[in-house]
Amino acid sequence: MPRPGAFAANFSPDTLNRFRDLCKQQGRQYTKVLERLAEMYLETGGAVLESASSVPKSSAPSTPTDDHGPANHTKQELLEVQNLEILQRLERLEANGREFVSAFEILIHRVESLEKKAGVNHADD
Repeated sequence: MPRPGAFAANFSPDTLNRFRDLCKQQGRQYTKVLERLAEMYLETGGAVLESASSVPKSSAPSTPTDDHGPANHTKQELLEVQNLEILQRLERLEANGREFVSAFEILIHRVESLEKKAGVNHADD
């Protein structure tokens, strides 16, 4: 039985080798890149593939010849996905901040209630 979180896939050997080579050139673990791609797919509800499907596929990385080349188009789409990811993270942080403030207010209220029950007087404040 595989360990929890284990993943097995049947990539074409050429695709897998090119993917591993690129990850290695960039100093990234290919399994972590795959995991991040899966997270992006989930975060965007699969939309990341829809926008990527409009990018022409090639066997070699494209190089831009002008500002409208395929490589720049890909960079623009990646920036849009990154911006979406940043907005989602910001929303989560803001939600966490609101939860923290709410929890803090509850704690203050509880302390005040306990102080009243204990007869603590803060007349010096």
